[in-house]
Amino acid sequence: MVLGLDVVTSESLFGYESTNKDALAVVAAADVSGERIVLPDTSQFLQPSIHLSAPAALAVGSKPFTGAHKNSPMLLFPKYNNYLLDRDKFDVSSKVLVPLHLLGIKSLQQGELTTKHSLQGSGRAVISYAQYRTAGSLLPARYDETVSRRWGIELHVGSPIISLAILVPVSEGEVGEARKKYKLITDAGPLPAPVLLRLWLHSDLQPLSPRSNPQCVHWSTARGFGEWSRAGCQTEVADDWHVSVTKPFLVNCTCNHLSTFAILIDLVDMQYIPDPSVPEDIATYGAFCLALPMLLVALLILVLIRGVETNSNSIHKNVVACVFLAELVFFIALKARKTLVQHEVSHGFGRTCIVVKVLE
Repeated sequence: MVLGLDVVTSESLFGYESTNKDALAVVAAADVSGERIVLPDTSQFLQPSIHLSAPAALAVGSKPFTGAHKNSPMLLFPKYNNYLLDRDKFDVSSKVLVPLHLLGIKSLQQGELTTKHSLQGSGRAVISYAQYRTAGSLLPARYDETVSRRWGIELHVGSPIISLAILVPVSEGEVGEARKKYKLITDAGPLPAPVLLRLWLHSDLQPLSPRSNPQCVHWSTARGFGEWSRAGCQTEVADDWHVSVTKPFLVNCTCNHLSTFAILIDLVDMQYIPDPSVPEDIATYGAFCLALPMLLVALLILVLIRGVETNSNSIHKNVVACVFLAELVFFIALKARKTLVQHEVSHGFGRTCIVVKVLE
């Protein structure tokens, strides 16, 4: 588990003018007279603006960035820049991107020389997050109607779980009390701008393929109990499903609220055969139980009919016999496919299973 708390100010992002006498003395000793501007290294956590497409914005109920927010930079978390990493314990691939203006911080415009008025209100923006790498199996498997589910296929949390909360300074017009200078952005309503999450899928859980059907979800308590929901989140998946040690498979999630986020995937084995549904059982048993006896009766009539043996009679008998055997083998394969696949390599049963699979 990773717990993080970052305080974000305009000075920590865009730099500031140093007034520390000791720092000025060091600068003077280095023969750099007059250099009092401190520029922080933000290459690891400050990213250029990401333009949200119109379909994604419509899906999460947000408007694309316009005006001053159109080119707003994105802050990247977790930063992992203050302690040593152990890849066996930490997920270094999953990231959260938060628009800068969502924190109440105005990005510098061209020609602007001071960051004094970049932070709305007074105070600092605070971002807190918790990342649980292997806690997906501990939460109840409850899903609302927005989660896509296929018959006979279980869902599983296939990514780390990330919880996110943001404390932002309140602008001067919103301050009701003298002491109330901050507000907490919660999952109570849609955000003025969506947040982006890049979550890593566990390739060791199962082989990843388009059949995995990843879905960006959040933990919702809107109905009085906890459950996974897709409401307010849009899922974007890359076309390349190739996974390697240096190239993890990432899923992009765009969400219009703050909550606890994860990715659900279908738990599908490479040779997984889903259980038939009740309508499928009724249709197959009814149709085959009607067709097979009728074909058998027709075959017996053609065999027992008296008269001169003709080519037409022989052709009809062979056709009916072939159709009867084909439907019988198909019906057996349809109902025994799961058992055949599970035992195809045991007790010399493999050849029969392969023949039946070919007939399917």
